[in-house]
Amino acid sequence: MISFANPWGLLGLLAVPAVLWLHLYRVRFPPLAVGGLFLWDDAIRRPAGGRTRDRLRPTASLWLELLAALALGLLLGGPRVSWETTAPHLVAVLDGSASMAATTVPAVGGQPAPTFRDAALDRLAGRAGDLGSRTLLTVIETGDRPRVVGGPRRPWRDVLANLRDRPAPARPRHEFTPALDLAARLAADGGSVLLLTDRDPVLLDLPEGVAAEAVGAPRANAALLAVHRQPTADGAGEELFLRTRSYGATGPLTVSVFDAAGNERAARPLDAPPGGGVTAMLPLPADLRGQAVTVRLNAEEDALAADSLATLLPEPRRPVRVAVALPPGPTRTAVERAVDALPDVVWTEGDAADLRFVPVEALFEPNDDGHWTVGVGSLPGGDAAGAVAGPFLIDQADPLAAGVSLAGTVWGGAGGGTSVTGPDGAASPLSPVISAGDRVLLGRVVRRDGGQDRSFLLNVDPARGTLARTPDWPILISNLVEARRAALPGPDRANLRIGEPARLTLTATQRAATGPLVLQSLEDDERIDLPREATVTVAPPAIGLWAVQDGADGPELGRFSVWLADAREADLTGLGAGTVEPEGDAAGTTVDDPAPWPIALLALAALGAVVGDWWVTRPV
Repeated sequence: MISFANPWGLLGLLAVPAVLWLHLYRVRFPPLAVGGLFLWDDAIRRPAGGRTRDRLRPTASLWLELLAALALGLLLGGPRVSWETTAPHLVAVLDGSASMAATTVPAVGGQPAPTFRDAALDRLAGRAGDLGSRTLLTVIETGDRPRVVGGPRRPWRDVLANLRDRPAPARPRHEFTPALDLAARLAADGGSVLLLTDRDPVLLDLPEGVAAEAVGAPRANAALLAVHRQPTADGAGEELFLRTRSYGATGPLTVSVFDAAGNERAARPLDAPPGGGVTAMLPLPADLRGQAVTVRLNAEEDALAADSLATLLPEPRRPVRVAVALPPGPTRTAVERAVDALPDVVWTEGDAADLRFVPVEALFEPNDDGHWTVGVGSLPGGDAAGAVAGPFLIDQADPLAAGVSLAGTVWGGAGGGTSVTGPDGAASPLSPVISAGDRVLLGRVVRRDGGQDRSFLLNVDPARGTLARTPDWPILISNLVEARRAALPGPDRANLRIGEPARLTLTATQRAATGPLVLQSLEDDERIDLPREATVTVAPPAIGLWAVQDGADGPELGRFSVWLADAREADLTGLGAGTVEPEGDAAGTTVDDPAPWPIALLALAALGAVVGDWWVTRPV
């Protein structure tokens, strides 16, 4: 089969008719007067040339120039001559779990020890070599989102060379089924599937026709299962909350804290029993507040470094600006007391507020700044306001009702009705969060234009009933404030345990932009497109630093640090080795086997034609 890598290069073949044209219309030379023609027999037989077409003479120069033009034109097209042959195709499914990065033996002399992943790649090289030098290899890395990391259908030596240069994966425990399904599709034309893992393959439920090799072995390991930075009790500094565990004989444990420059700034030993866990608090130096820190758990025997290290970014501050525009009285006092007890709240006035508490009559005032409004008071226009002792219908799935029980509560001043009437006399329905009978006690005001809910009704008079004196009152106010905080632009958190999601809220301008958001790893080339929604769920699939960018090269909207805290991956004591072979041999796959000689042959032909033309036309 003949094909061309650069079909547009075949336009160079236009040089062939150009050579013919030049030989048909020769260059005219100026007349030369001589004394006699008997000395010029050869010259007078040559055509005079000019604009008049002459008979084409098949000279050696013509044939050599045509050969050179033809060879060079074909070279520009990139000719490729190949034959269909059958080559073995091996589809390898490589375990992407964090435990594959564990060392097979303790490090000696400061030299890095080989990992289970290295052993798996060595085993893969042996398998591919046994199939023959022409084996084609495709490698799939397992995960919740399996991906092809080698190939597809490339020479196995090239694929393995690239894989050894890639960083080891560090994903939490996951199922192999999605990766094995992808491998089965890629091997459907005659390839074979091989699973490489550190788990005992006899304990795995493998599909029919899949071979498996396990390279694991029991190892001791120490892991950080929880690490958080939080303000101290007096609010003057920060401290770390740590929870660690040892699996096997790890020896004594210590924890160290490093700043962004890599300098150790704090350390303490941990009194952990062998094979047990420990919880500890570690104060941070005052100058590290608001800076990124790295926490490292140290042990004499620690086979997996990935779960002993965590980078903690400063958590984003998301203060909520609150204004209370209620008239003086018990209702205003109850709201202010509940808000005062909440963290990261800034008091303000007027339209500068993110959240405003207003009388029910002010719910429909113009709101062009995007703030939220909570109308507090008895709902007018319906049945007379009265006390409600239950039963209460609470939408537990709504975050505004989280943690609210209302057990034994008397809800005072609840006006009857399921809608609120604006100044123009039009009624806006209420979407109930808490209700009792035909009375909506807490609800969202449904906007008439179908837009985002920004108005809420708290149908209550705190001076009547017992609600303001129960734990449910501060919980209700806290839920309103936290719901507003969650809707503020930016990420809600920066430090994530593997598998935990974060929420990124976009501004109106960012939502109106075109193109997807990009979740980009800052440590390798992995990237994931995210939908452009009002609130985006961000769940990085691997440990390390990640950033959400507005487009491939746009500004950074949020940065996240993901650390490994998976007790199943941290426990290396149950790893094992073994081999499972399927019945029968897989057929090969049909591939094009390109020949290396066409380009070299054409190049030699072009060079020979040019040299030959020079030789026959040289002056004698």
